[in-house]
Amino acid sequence: MVDPIWMEVAACVALIPAVYLFYSVKRYFTFARAFGADHFDPAYRAMPFERRGIFRFTSNGMYVFGFLLLWVPGLWWNSSAALVVALFNHLYIWVH
Repeated sequence: MVDPIWMEVAACVALIPAVYLFYSVKRYFTFARAFGADHFDPAYRAMPFERRGIFRFTSNGMYVFGFLLLWVPGLWWNSSAALVVALFNHLYIWVH
């Protein structure tokens, strides 16, 4: 296995954009919109794409950066099983 210190560093690196995503959702995107209000409420459908916060780096910040949070426990505790689950979830979200 990899040295636990490097795994913990990788966990912290993955945590930074994930936390920034949640801050950006709270401040700019709103949790109502993140939970799918734009699929059901016509008022949200007319809103433009969010381009502030983490969303200025990618148009799909929820999928690109949000799933990094799933990697943190596996990296922090150097767990092969948790890393496989994180990989599966990160790949599978793109299938849907």
